[in-house]
Amino acid sequence: MYLWTAGRVDHDDPTKDRYWWRPVGEARRRMEFTFWCERQPDNHIKGRPENCVNIWPRLNYEWNDEACHHDYCFICEYQ
Repeated sequence: MYLWTAGRVDHDDPTKDRYWWRPVGEARRRMEFTFWCERQPDNHIKGRPENCVNIWPRLNYEWNDEACHHDYCFICEYQ
């Protein structure tokens, strides 16, 4: 099972750090912590962009960049 995070590409930011936290209803925040799987993010899946971030439980919960159209469960943050 894959899980979504609130991380995603910000198309308005052409800098190298293109992934940001985009919590619903909040302003974007630069990612200060990452846990990318080896060779990720690679922005490659059959010619489509991978603009969202998911978590792979079967790979030690490391992150992968993924096309945003998939129906995965998501992680919520409680403060």
